Amino acid sequence: MDISTIRDIHTVHVGEGSGVIVKTYNVDYWYLLTDYHVVKNTAKEEVICRFSSDSPLKDRIIVILDEIRDEENDLAIFKISTEGLEEIGYLPICGNSSEFPYNHVGFPKQRQNGKAVSESLVLPISQTEGIVKGHLMEYGYNTAPKKEEIDGMSGGGIYDNLLRLMGLHKQSSNIDENELLGKAVYIPISAFKKALAGKAGWCPIQEFDLQTFASFTNEVFAFNDDAFVKEAAGAILMK
Repeated sequence: MDISTIRDIHTVHVGEGSGVIVKTYNVDYWYLLTDYHVVKNTAKEEVICRFSSDSPLKDRIIVILDEIRDEENDLAIFKISTEGLEEIGYLPICGNSSEFPYNHVGFPKQRQNGKAVSESLVLPISQTEGIVKGHLMEYGYNTAPKKEEIDGMSGGGIYDNLLRLMGLHKQSSNIDENELLGKAVYIPISAFKKALAGKAGWCPIQEFDLQTFASFTNEVFAFNDDAFVKEAAGAILMK
């Protein structure tokens, strides 16, 4: 996984903002995660999803099969067909991480003019500042973005330094006419998992790469980043 893959494969321009494609444990459908407010005025049949023009999937059509909309928690989950999207791989998921810097990836409206070199944007995040309103995570950008640079970034993924999806950008904490003062909040991935829990016909998000034991090894043998111990434990597990 690298940042280019996240920009070109997993990040989608949807509705009035951005979204993230994640795999499920079902081969027939995956999920497109976004914020409720970026699609609140658009019926499911009218939601248009586009990949970046840099993406090898730029001409692929995303077919929406079903949806979950949660206005209270400002989240939306679209069940999408996997047909034509077989190139999309596994995206690591993480509920909590101290691996900084984080990155916010999305599609600012300012770049939707056909003149930008790339429609997607990566904004570095310097630190998180704790939970607000019970479940949202507040964070600070390395450099305070201007308003026009972040409009359209709602629903864009927040990734740690290991490029694991932490959650989705919701909104800026301090908004004035010109800039956002570098503070914002994101919806943790746990909120999306909770929305899916126990819902008939909706399987969980795929949290582990089923093609390798590496992700299991990192979770089970978490010995304070001791590389030697991790390598030895991984060899034992493979045997």
